Amino acid sequence: MFTRSHRHTLDYLILAVLLTSATLSIWLFRFTPFSAKLNAVFLAVAYFTWGVVHHKKAGHIDRKIVLEYLGLSLLSLAIIFSLL
Repeated sequence: MFTRSHRHTLDYLILAVLLTSATLSIWLFRFTPFSAKLNAVFLAVAYFTWGVVHHKKAGHIDRKIVLEYLGLSLLSLAIIFSLL
């Protein structure tokens, strides 16, 4: 029904909306460190959730993929929190 290139269009659109809204939120609340940390946590959780759901829908999720998304999310949070 769908070609390979159109199969995940909605998933990537959702990811783009998440990243854009997080970027705008960080820019709007850039003068309050607590808001920046809260946005970072939201983005990390959203990215992890998106990755797991995306791979589950594609039918090729396993422990390595979940750990990869979790690790990248936690590493991002550690970097952001150390900078703020």
